[in-house]
Amino acid sequence: MLGPVTALRCVATNDGSSGVGPLGGIAMLLLLVPTLGLLAYVVFGLPARRRLSAKHRVLPADAASGKVHAVRVRIGAAVWQRHSTRGDKPGAIAVMNNRRLEVRTDSSRSLRIHAMHPAGGGFAQNETRLALLLAGTQLSGQEAWLCWPSRWKLIEGSLPVALVCDSGHITWGEVERDASTRHLRTGPQSTTPDRVTRAASPSCPGC
Repeated sequence: MLGPVTALRCVATNDGSSGVGPLGGIAMLLLLVPTLGLLAYVVFGLPARRRLSAKHRVLPADAASGKVHAVRVRIGAAVWQRHSTRGDKPGAIAVMNNRRLEVRTDSSRSLRIHAMHPAGGGFAQNETRLALLLAGTQLSGQEAWLCWPSRWKLIEGSLPVALVCDSGHITWGEVERDASTRHLRTGPQSTTPDRVTRAASPSCPGC
């Protein structure tokens, strides 16, 4: 049974002294106690906050307000599929890349987490893809909480998620709306944002 869920709470800071992960400029303080539920306090530096798209900012805002949806998952492998398709012009070939992270719920249902589309795009998009690949490479087999915003119905298209690992790592992403809805039918979980723990970097497991 899912216990009380603690918030992913945003605090804007003017320095980046807390640590930098693959998303750059993000300082994260996390604690997970599976028997009691998710305990997480996330601190974002200003550069990182600018990279979060409008819909991704809904999730930490909802957590700070006291409610998020969450489901327990086990982290699987990162998948990088590359295939060719017909291009825009006759005879042209377009190469398509599909990068995602597979996770599995307690009921053995598989969910695919895709890289988020950060504000501004550009190189920031590559960093979000790298974060998924790192999570699959370094955190595969670990348990985590997959969190959605409580106000998900106001968001169009795929839904923003935060994958919060028991080791204290967090990865941002998106899950297709149809795949998410079965996990959003029950009410959101209460959060307790007053628990603060160690800083964690997704590029440094166990640090």
